[in-house]
Amino acid sequence: MNKTAIFIYEEGQVPFLKNMLSVFSEAEKKDSIVIALGLNVEYALKAQNILFDSGRGLRTVSHEESLDYAEKIGREILDDPTFSFLSYRDVNLVDVFVPVFQLYVIYMLYALDVMTTLAQKYPEYKNLVVLPPSQFVFETGGILAELENTGMTDAARLVGEKVGFTIIAPKAERRSASLLKRIDTAWFYFQRRLFGWFLFVLNTLIALFVPQKKIRVLASEYWKNISSLIGTLPEVEIVLLDRAESRKAGLRSISQHRMQFIHVENYLSRAQYKVASQQVDSFLKQWRKVEENNVPLTQAQFRGHALKPLLLVALQRLVTVGGVRAVRAIDGTYAAYKRVRPDIVMVRAGASGQIHFAILCYVARALKIPSIELQHGLLPLGQNSFFKRRAAEYAATYGSLTSKEFEERAGYKQEKLFSIGSPRFDVYKTMREKDATRPVQGKPFTFGCIVPAILPHSWSDSYEVVEYLQSLASAAARVPNSLCILKLRPDPDNEVFYRRVIAEAFGKVPYRIAQYESLVDVIAESDVVVTIYSTTVLEGLISGRPTVFNGTLAMHAAFGEDLRHYIPDEILHVVHTQEELTRSFELLARDPGHRKELVGKADRFMEQNFSFDGKASQKMADVVRKLAKKQEM
Repeated sequence: MNKTAIFIYEEGQVPFLKNMLSVFSEAEKKDSIVIALGLNVEYALKAQNILFDSGRGLRTVSHEESLDYAEKIGREILDDPTFSFLSYRDVNLVDVFVPVFQLYVIYMLYALDVMTTLAQKYPEYKNLVVLPPSQFVFETGGILAELENTGMTDAARLVGEKVGFTIIAPKAERRSASLLKRIDTAWFYFQRRLFGWFLFVLNTLIALFVPQKKIRVLASEYWKNISSLIGTLPEVEIVLLDRAESRKAGLRSISQHRMQFIHVENYLSRAQYKVASQQVDSFLKQWRKVEENNVPLTQAQFRGHALKPLLLVALQRLVTVGGVRAVRAIDGTYAAYKRVRPDIVMVRAGASGQIHFAILCYVARALKIPSIELQHGLLPLGQNSFFKRRAAEYAATYGSLTSKEFEERAGYKQEKLFSIGSPRFDVYKTMREKDATRPVQGKPFTFGCIVPAILPHSWSDSYEVVEYLQSLASAAARVPNSLCILKLRPDPDNEVFYRRVIAEAFGKVPYRIAQYESLVDVIAESDVVVTIYSTTVLEGLISGRPTVFNGTLAMHAAFGEDLRHYIPDEILHVVHTQEELTRSFELLARDPGHRKELVGKADRFMEQNFSFDGKASQKMADVVRKLAKKQEM
């Protein structure tokens, strides 16, 4: 009898595994091994008393290397002349699809890396059971979301063909599970339709009873990013594509700014819906050129595996499913612009895995409507960057330094860039004014620590997150009367896991978890900001807090190198080892003179190179007025 390895990589797969093992004979159990990838999965298995081998060492290729290679593969394959047919109504769909494809490639490289190492580590196990994904993908999910959902199984099959594994991929579609899925899907679409009707009524009432304003902005943005800006523009009305933001805006803001909430596909006729399928049929007539003549696709390799079989499936789905979605989005955007007649289009991201951002901008260009992106992060813009292809015509940047980067690396002309700062960061000016009255007597020395998200294929896996937390706890333990405030993302999915590993890592070291509090409140309470995200580095610096970039993990260290394009080391602490982190904590806690020196250097540098003066909302308001006036001419 061949030995069997059972691979589990999602916590939600544990019940399926338990049922599977319950029908195994003693001989089958003896010849089987469970391999668990992810510390959250390992905890769940321990709770069920299921023995397993840890998959901690299965990922061998660094996050940075995978990101770079995924960028290269995606760019070269889609920029190949064989994809020259992929265009519709003045929109080059290659530029729209490149980030989507690259993000898929990142995940598949991770899955292939894991499966290849597994095959090398367990050569005596000739049968490999890959459990079915516990999540199902709605039709409204990402274009390649279904392929990402089954990515581990697809990677296992590719590896198995080469090394002689028999891959067993059991189906999860038991009758009860299938019924539950149908109920969940029906409930999702019922809620969606009900919410759509509510917004239809709201839009109608606003259109009837609130007078039109001078400038109309069509935006795809989070309300938190633009609320302070909109407050300085009484002459502006907003048409928002992010319909869920209506809950956050509130009725008062909705009525004040004549806000309406739309979906571009609602502007399509039945005939236009059919056009998308016809256009995709036209694309598919030229698909054979990709299969036969796309050299980068044929040459793509990773850890000894030819990637063409996997990537062809993804590319065909990109052309078919993605083609239908993109064509409908383009036609819907043209129709929406004709009906809404915006003076300006504003987007949250000029480059994204969500295709509507780029389409909004490209259609706006075709109709000579100004489109602008508000910068929301220090994204790398170099050759090996997903974010180099910016779709928006204009960009409102953090300041002169980032404007220079947009000009040199993303191809913007100087007249298309506005150095304004960030409306979202204006609050830190007020915070610093309040600092003078902040009580400090008896208060512990507080480190505001940003905790990384679990993104095993691209940033930090669960094992690395624990290492990161342990590094913070070890350093903080050396500082008497200290407190670590641990800022988590407001994501309930991993809340139980985070709380458990934090408690284990910190033990008796004082800490407090801040999950649903705002980052602004966390920084206001902190004496030092500790982070691994470039945006929060900026927030720490402009808030007047000494800032530590924690590069103790390899991927964070790599992003620290990117950060040097913008921020010199002398205005913050950049650490790479546990010893450096501990020394940084100790020095900052005991030496107020050093803290003051760091803040002073940071203030001078930020004033010279960025525009974080607390007036970004007013400056952006002037930009909106300027672009609207240009549109009228």
